[in-house]
Amino acid sequence: MPLFRVFTNVSKDKIPEDFVDKVIPVLSEAIGKPIEKLICLIVGDTPVSFAGRSQAPAAVADIASIGKLGPDENKRIAKALSEYVERELGVAPDRYAQALIDFMNPFLHLIRELLDPTRSDSSFMILFNDFEAWNIAVRGSTVYDQGLV
Repeated sequence: MPLFRVFTNVSKDKIPEDFVDKVIPVLSEAIGKPIEKLICLIVGDTPVSFAGRSQAPAAVADIASIGKLGPDENKRIAKALSEYVERELGVAPDRYAQALIDFMNPFLHLIRELLDPTRSDSSFMILFNDFEAWNIAVRGSTVYDQGLV
């Protein structure tokens, strides 16, 4: 079940009531998974600073999915979601960043095993993401595609 989370300094009263409902078809088309499997949440009134400026609208997001992410897919997803966030929230592409996290990563299988509730040493998890340049998007495309690395 892909999850799209958005954290923004846009005030809650300026976030369209149907933001989460309207983004689901956009996400479905971009990621290639059925609408019934998608989840979206948005958190407004969150302090966000880009380049030391916290007053202009900004947003940080992540997309987590089991599969359907990769260098080419992430370019398409980043573009679609950046355009949606700009249109609906007024966040310019240079003030929006997103991370794309593929839970097919073998490291996560180890974490699931370590968090088995039947194990006595299973208490909490710290997840460190080893991002490649195609897992981070700014200005509507991946860092890799823009040659920023």
